[in-house]
Amino acid sequence: MKIIQLREKLRLEPLISEAHVRDLLTLLTPVANLMGQSVQDKRYPKQIDEAMFQADFQSFLRSNTVIGSELEVQGEIAGGKVDLSFRGIKIELKSERSKRLLPDDCKKFAEQAASYAVGAGHRIALLCVLDCSPKTTPPFPVADGLTIITIESGTSPVYVVSCLFQGGLARPSDLSR
Repeated sequence: MKIIQLREKLRLEPLISEAHVRDLLTLLTPVANLMGQSVQDKRYPKQIDEAMFQADFQSFLRSNTVIGSELEVQGEIAGGKVDLSFRGIKIELKSERSKRLLPDDCKKFAEQAASYAVGAGHRIALLCVLDCSPKTTPPFPVADGLTIITIESGTSPVYVVSCLFQGGLARPSDLSR
């Protein structure tokens, strides 16, 4: 449901083409699956750095038959190095190992992702943040980690779809002790 809500919001934006919305949805389906695996299967039980997260993320998306070879490892753009790209949609990855994050905390990374989108002539980008800090509280619902962050950039906004992955989760039985 959350992906459909995001789709409806982006479709109302006149500067975002229907093709870019469709490509973003193609990308979000497996990314949301990976977000679910991070909680349901404890895919990220220990602290990992951004390079390890990128390697796992890239491998996961490459194994998806719809995305596969169209996933590109990017170089320099807009004065920085973007992590990945899919049909022109820039994907920025981050890993937080020391402090628990909530969805609003991803805003601090959004301007970087927006810069890459604008540098490529687009109005949307994908930001994926792994919070693998050790947890002593239960996870929040996976869908709550999927948000749109609007970055005002001069004359028109850039939309960064943010996906917060939850790692470093406590065992449920540890929460009752």
